[in-house]
Amino acid sequence: QTHWHRADRKLVRERKVLRPDHTAPKPSLLRLGGNFSPQSWLMEIVFSIERIAMFRHILAAFTLVFGFTAVSSAKADDALYGAAVPGDAVFVRQFGNSDGVWIFGRNFRADELPDETFVAISAASLNGAVPGTFYTFVGQTSNAPLIAEPGREKNGKVHLVFVNASGAPARLLIQDNGAEVIAWTNPGEAASRAVNPVTVTLAVEGQEGIMPVEARLRRGQNVSILVTDGNARIVPDAFGPVID
Repeated sequence: QTHWHRADRKLVRERKVLRPDHTAPKPSLLRLGGNFSPQSWLMEIVFSIERIAMFRHILAAFTLVFGFTAVSSAKADDALYGAAVPGDAVFVRQFGNSDGVWIFGRNFRADELPDETFVAISAASLNGAVPGTFYTFVGQTSNAPLIAEPGREKNGKVHLVFVNASGAPARLLIQDNGAEVIAWTNPGEAASRAVNPVTVTLAVEGQEGIMPVEARLRRGQNVSILVTDGNARIVPDAFGPVID
């Protein structure tokens, strides 16, 4: 019986020797102990350097792609929105002048002021312009009046701007019942009123009598009623580019 125990212990000892040890530590640069050869340390250092180099390449590629995307996005925004409107901008439009005009001490070419279109200009580059003001120039010569319009309201209604470029006072009515929409306005002046979006026939009363104007008013769309000698018409507000 004693001999059997000794044999059993010997067998167990032999099995322990033959059994692989799964808890043995693995080589690592973080572990300072252990029996490592110089070759093992060198291989670990080389692998670490290669991993760092690969990470740097990935980071550089990501930076390049991100930068390209940002530049492309900025160019797309510029193409879509154009130059930003200056903080002191005035808005100028002209009617019926194909030769350019001289206003605010500056000569504007015809292509700079498209017909019936507001363009934004910094008031700092003009003489006598009031920032935030809308101006309308009607005529063939620089002696024609430059009409300052009332400010636009932002209340969700349609903003009617009555621009009287005729030679006599005029006012705006509802044709069906004669109700006054905008009171008598002197030549070379403008008046305005915010109204509900409806389809209605308006009428301009002036020196030439009553001139009907069919208006389809939509919410958020400001319109002008331009009155000249013998004519009255609706002109939707349109905006063009920013002029340096």
